[in-house]
Amino acid sequence: TRMDASTLKIGLGYWLVMGVVAMLALGSSGCDVAGSEIHITTTPGAAAVYCNNQKVGTSPLTVILPPKPRSDFTEVYIIEARLSGYEPGRKYLTESGPGELDGQSVRLSLRPLPEGLSDSDVPGRSRFVPRGAASNYLSRVACEVKLVRLGDGRVLAQASGMVCDDFLPRLSATLARQLKRHLPPGPDGTVAVCSIRNRRQTARGEKLARRFTLALGREMSFNSPRGLARDIDLRPLASESALDAPALLKRKDIRGVLAGAQYVVIGGLAEAVVP
Repeated sequence: TRMDASTLKIGLGYWLVMGVVAMLALGSSGCDVAGSEIHITTTPGAAAVYCNNQKVGTSPLTVILPPKPRSDFTEVYIIEARLSGYEPGRKYLTESGPGELDGQSVRLSLRPLPEGLSDSDVPGRSRFVPRGAASNYLSRVACEVKLVRLGDGRVLAQASGMVCDDFLPRLSATLARQLKRHLPPGPDGTVAVCSIRNRRQTARGEKLARRFTLALGREMSFNSPRGLARDIDLRPLASESALDAPALLKRKDIRGVLAGAQYVVIGGLAEAVVP
């Protein structure tokens, strides 16, 4: 009948449109937007290169970064180079939009290990991510801390972790335990905990960074015979972006503020961004 023919045409038209939509969806899901392409060189060369704790090759090399950082630090890429007989070199790259880093050159200079030290003294890449932290994306926060010997600027240990922000004290306890393992035995050597960097420079990040600094200071002092100078605020002397850089500790004005300390804890914190 005429009604049946009209119904059939409408039905065929509907399924034709749905088929085209499905094909477009399948095509788009199989093609990721290309990430930024960066060139990495090291001095000396032939160093193992890692991007967000994943080995990507040997220097020099060109790397295509993933469109979204696959890292505990949700808004940055961590580029690290390692070579036997040398201290690791690191650089942090921030990408606020797709392709923003395209064409950049990253150069890492590795310092020889001080006399008397071997590769076994080089701190490993230690991470702590408790169950459930990765799934609660909107409230998670990632932190990295370093234990630095102030005398020669050597990084003795580094550790990172990610938790929901309600469990920030738990993360500070875990990371403090990891740092303490690399302190020499005995009561000698005051430890100064400097203000943790607010990597994304947001109001929420500032509050979290202050909470984490205080919690980390308490944890570093628990069951420890050492003296502890907590929450040394370096912000009046340095930019926020420099607070987690070991090179900052070489400045005379910074060393003046840290007078009396033999070991320093520095670090950075980043709250999650909405995907």
